[in-house]
Amino acid sequence: MMNKWKVPLNKPFFSNETKELVMNVLNSGMVSQGEMVEQFEEEVRKYVGATYALAVSSCTTGMWMIMTEMRRHGDEDDWGRASIPAFTFPAARLCAEYNDMIVENVDVSTKTYNAYSKNMLYGNEMVIPIHQFGMPCDMDTIRKESNGSGAFVFEDAACALGSKHKGKMIGSTGTAVFSFHGRKILTTGEGGMIVTDDAELYEQCLQMRQFGRDKAGNWGGSGLNFKMSDVAATMGLGQMKWLDATIGRRREIAETYNKQLNELLIDGYQAFNYLEIPYRKEDRTGTNWQSYVIKLHEKEGVKTRDEVLNRMRANGIEVQVGSYDQSHGACKNSAQLAKTTLALPIWTEMTMEDIDLVINALEEALT
Repeated sequence: MMNKWKVPLNKPFFSNETKELVMNVLNSGMVSQGEMVEQFEEEVRKYVGATYALAVSSCTTGMWMIMTEMRRHGDEDDWGRASIPAFTFPAARLCAEYNDMIVENVDVSTKTYNAYSKNMLYGNEMVIPIHQFGMPCDMDTIRKESNGSGAFVFEDAACALGSKHKGKMIGSTGTAVFSFHGRKILTTGEGGMIVTDDAELYEQCLQMRQFGRDKAGNWGGSGLNFKMSDVAATMGLGQMKWLDATIGRRREIAETYNKQLNELLIDGYQAFNYLEIPYRKEDRTGTNWQSYVIKLHEKEGVKTRDEVLNRMRANGIEVQVGSYDQSHGACKNSAQLAKTTLALPIWTEMTMEDIDLVINALEEALT
């Protein structure tokens, strides 16, 4: 199928070795969950530095499993609320609502796009920080503030495989869930991975993944079918070898964008009067650059984000809104960001020609 875009938003990278590995699995006839899933789990576990890793059918599935198990095994009043950043994809909110939890929307920083740590509600509830666009949250502060409060903290790390906070891998401590959706830095088409240092939670989720059956083959737990296939796991295994190089290349592309956008002139004025590039700070350079998201300020006489988005798409450049406001306007910053953020294309094999096409289309759309 032909791609209609001159420059797509994302384009997964599959090496010839990865394609060969996948063909070997297809030819073997063993395509359901099996040995390759176990290998993939082990590779992610070691890379992140987690104690346990469990491959599942999606990141959303993983979050739902965690919430369901914690609710099931807690006391009646435990974790009836979920503290979730308002500026995000709706997956975490929907998982909480399906578990009959009250969602506490938390506003986010207009610079980092992550929730203010001080605003996460640390009581007898679930606290779910989201590493928006791969930008790591301040997990040290969140864990410190929640310690002893009765809160259960787990990270929506859908975009954050390979991201670091103060040199420590996201997912190396506590519980987190990664996504391997087609737009993510590593993809299995669809899929996710729970990582945790909680042995009991790991065993509960393992049984839930496969109809209530444990590793020894014993039945008795509660569960459905949330497994990953060996075909999908093999795609992931092949990409794990390239993950650090992939992050490095995306960092180079981001720096090129930064440089060109900082030099961009619109009607003789510096474009940064209208346009804001991603926030950078010394302790936040651990992002994996899952997404490159700019902000277009709402000003009189300047094109709106939606106008720019539509004009760039008409020119063959696939751009997308940054994310969505789950608070329906109640959280001021989240509402603003939902109207002003724009994700530009970023993927491993982007060329300078691709980047120039994006910049030129953006300049044309802004004028």
